[in-house]
Amino acid sequence: ISADNMRLAMQLSSPSLNQLDNLHGIQLPPFGPIKLSAELQINQQGYALNQMLLAVANSELSGSASLTTATPKPQIAIALHANNIQLDDFKVGDWQGLEQRLPPVPSENTTPNKDNQKSSDNAALSAEAPQALLSQAVLRKVNAEFSLDVARVKSGEDWLGEGKLHWQV
Repeated sequence: ISADNMRLAMQLSSPSLNQLDNLHGIQLPPFGPIKLSAELQINQQGYALNQMLLAVANSELSGSASLTTATPKPQIAIALHANNIQLDDFKVGDWQGLEQRLPPVPSENTTPNKDNQKSSDNAALSAEAPQALLSQAVLRKVNAEFSLDVARVKSGEDWLGEGKLHWQV
């Protein structure tokens, strides 16, 4: 076995995608339950999930994902395909994926009190909390490419059509 070129079969399941937020420090949408199976390949270039099967509730997708770490700025590429997607399986609740602006930091001229202490405690907590998926901090760290190709999109019992999405940052 060599860490320079390793292949492993993997399976992951979670009641919700956002249960993984603390693993990588990024706030993901609350889709779920999720089940993932793939061949995990690790080599000198980075990591890849090949022959990936992803189930989000009743929607099943297939494809691949990779994280290239051998470049100055890591590259993430995800390509997914599905015959059928049920939009009801992808509810986001109040999740937005955007960074929330913190209240202004009090000036140095103000006298310390309990409220100021709470503000600095909150700032310390937010620095350790997972970052919003579409925040400037996350988007500055990696180059990303995402593509989705769906043959049939449904909402409830209504057929909405087909769809393709390509997103690159």
